[in-house]
Amino acid sequence: MAKVTSRVDVPEVRMTRQHFQLIADILKANKPNEVGDTTSFYIQWEGTVLRFAGVLAHTNPGFKKDKFLEACGLPEDLLKLEETESNPTKYVGTLF
Repeated sequence: MAKVTSRVDVPEVRMTRQHFQLIADILKANKPNEVGDTTSFYIQWEGTVLRFAGVLAHTNPGFKKDKFLEACGLPEDLLKLEETESNPTKYVGTLF
């Protein structure tokens, strides 16, 4: 039976590092040109990357979210935000 993460059904399949790398490569290739761009396209891309990271974490207990986000090309300031556990503005993984 599939796990349900809010609106996303996560099949009980074990994905590998090669799957994660392929997905990260595709997301990075579709990253908007301007890092820090506040347009809706950039914001949507960023949200998509974060959602993928949250869902993929359920497919393999060895999934390394920080490495995935870095491979996708997420800006360094958001990577630092992910590392800060006590930061009240942390939103990674809460978009579901």
